[in-house]
Amino acid sequence: MGVVRRAALTLCALAASIAAGTATAADGGASLDLSAVERAVVRVATPKLPVGRDRAARERWRELRFRSQAILDRVAAGDNLSVETAVPELGLLSVDVGSGGFTALRGRLAADPRVESVRPDVPVQLRFSPDDFAYTHPDPRAPNGDLGQWNLLREGASRAWDLSKGNGALVAMVDTGVDGGHPDLSPRIAGGQAYGTISPLSDSVGHGTHAAGLACGASGNGYGIASVGFRCGLFIEKIVEGGSCSNVSAAVVDAANRNADVINMSIGGCDPAIVDALNYAQSRGPVIVVAGANEVSPSGSCNPELPLIGPFDCLYPEEWAQPNGTGPNAGFDRGLVVTSARYDGARSSFAEATNRVSVAAYGSATNAIGGQQGVLSTWPASPVEYDAQGGRSEVNGDPRFAYLVGTSMATPQVAGVAALIRSVKPGMANTKVVHLIKETAGECGRYGGGLGWGIVRADEAVIAALGRDVDPPSSRVRSAKRAKSRNGALIRVRLKRKDTRQRHCAKGLPVSGVRKVVVFASRNRGRYHRIGKTRSKVLEFHRKRRGHYRFLSVAVDRSGNREARPATPDAKLR
Repeated sequence: MGVVRRAALTLCALAASIAAGTATAADGGASLDLSAVERAVVRVATPKLPVGRDRAARERWRELRFRSQAILDRVAAGDNLSVETAVPELGLLSVDVGSGGFTALRGRLAADPRVESVRPDVPVQLRFSPDDFAYTHPDPRAPNGDLGQWNLLREGASRAWDLSKGNGALVAMVDTGVDGGHPDLSPRIAGGQAYGTISPLSDSVGHGTHAAGLACGASGNGYGIASVGFRCGLFIEKIVEGGSCSNVSAAVVDAANRNADVINMSIGGCDPAIVDALNYAQSRGPVIVVAGANEVSPSGSCNPELPLIGPFDCLYPEEWAQPNGTGPNAGFDRGLVVTSARYDGARSSFAEATNRVSVAAYGSATNAIGGQQGVLSTWPASPVEYDAQGGRSEVNGDPRFAYLVGTSMATPQVAGVAALIRSVKPGMANTKVVHLIKETAGECGRYGGGLGWGIVRADEAVIAALGRDVDPPSSRVRSAKRAKSRNGALIRVRLKRKDTRQRHCAKGLPVSGVRKVVVFASRNRGRYHRIGKTRSKVLEFHRKRRGHYRFLSVAVDRSGNREARPATPDAKLR
C-alpha cells in the first residue's frame, strides 16, 4: 500500500441566532445563563449586497461591502465595542460583552437606531461535528485545498452521527494487529486475540493500526482523527504478515463467537477452506465486509467444491462475499466487497472493477499509489515496515498518523457504516444491513462504473435502517392583515405549511406531518419575538403598539424535526 498527504481540515464555526432572554443549549435543552455570556452578536442595518458574477455586480458588491464595513466601524467606535469579528456581508459584529455583561451591553445598544439586534454569541452545531484535530483543520496537501478528513464528509458521516454514534457495536478487525497504546485506539479496544504471535496490541506493519482507526478510531476527543463508526468498539484478531489462511479462518470463527456485529477483512488470497469459516460466521449474525483487489481485473476465482492440490489463484474471502458476476444482483446480500474511489468520485485506477464489487469508499486522493497520497488514519508510534512507503505524517505535531492508499483503506469505512446501523438496530439481520448499504450508496439503485452500487453514504444507510422521518417540514407566512376586534387591534396571520420526504435512495420512508407552526414577529426592525403557535393555518394575536411588523414562521413535525429559521421575513405589515 502507498501513502498520502498531511493531516487536517477546517470546521466552520456556526453561530446561533438566539432571541434575547432565555435560550436553549444546543445539546440538551438547558437554559442559557445570560450572566455567563462572554461574547455577543450585534446585527447592524447595512446595505444588502447584490448577487451575480457579471462585472457590474462585482463592482457594486465591492462598493456596498466597503460601505457596510464603514458602517460597522462607526457603530463599533460610537458604541465603544470591543470587536472580535466583523462580517460586513451580514452586517454582523461579534463583540466582547465587557465588564457590565450581556444585559448591560444590550441595554446600551438599544438606543442606537443602527443596531437591529443583540444576541448571545453561542456556538451551535446543525450536524454533529467532532473536535478531533484532523477533522477540524485544513490539509495543505488535500485535493483542491480540502479538509483533512474529506472522505468522512463526502460519505455523509456527519449527518449519520446525528442519528447513530456506533455505541455498543463491536467491529472485529482481522488484520496485522494494532498499536494498543495509541490515544485514538486504546479507548475503543474491547479485547484481542493473536495468531502466530504474542500480543494483538502490537503492529510491526502498520496496516492493521491504520484500518482500525478508519473503522472505530476514538472520535470527539479533541485529538487526532475521527472515524466513520465514531464510538464502535474494536476486537483485534491479529494475523501476522504472511500468516496462514487457517489463521484467518480461526480469527473469523473467533470473532463470530464473540458476537461481533461486523467483521472487517482487508485481506485476500485465501483458499476455499475459508468458506466454511465465513458461512459459520454469517450464520452467527455479523456483517462481513472484505476488501476487493488492488487490481482492476483480477483473474483468480476457484470452485470451493473442487479439491485443490498444489499452487492455485483464488480470491477468497471476496469471492465468497460477492461471487464474480453477482454484483448487479441486488438480492445477493451475503457480504460486501469494497473497492476504492478517489477524491473526485471515480474509481481509483488501481482498484478492482469487476462484477464482484459491491460498493466503494474513498481509498485514495488521486490515482497515485506512493508518496503523499491516500487516506489519513492512525499509525504505530514505533517504526514499522510501511514507513518505507513514506506515509507517516503528523497531526498537530503528533507523528502517530499516516496516509495509505488502497481498497484496504476503503473497507473499514464501510465496516464503520455497518457499525452505525447495528448500533441503532442491533437485531437487524446481517443480510438486511448489507442490502441497505448497497441500496443507499451513491448510485441510488444503479450498478456499474467500477464502483458497484456506488460510494457508500453513511447518513442515508442509517436513515434507511431507522425507517423514520428525519426531514424537517416547511412553512411560510402567506399574509398578515389587520382585523377588527373588541379587545383592540387584531392581526390575523395566514400560514402555508407542508411536510414532505426529501430525496432518499431508500424507498417507503414515512412522512409524519406538521405538528405545529411557531410564528415570530419583529416590530420596527427590532428583535423577533414568538407571538404564538398553531396547529391550523391561521394565527391571531393582538398587537400592543403601532409599527412596521415583519413575520416569519418555523414548523415542527410529529417526529420532532424542526424547520430552520428563515433568514428573511415571509410577510410584512405596516
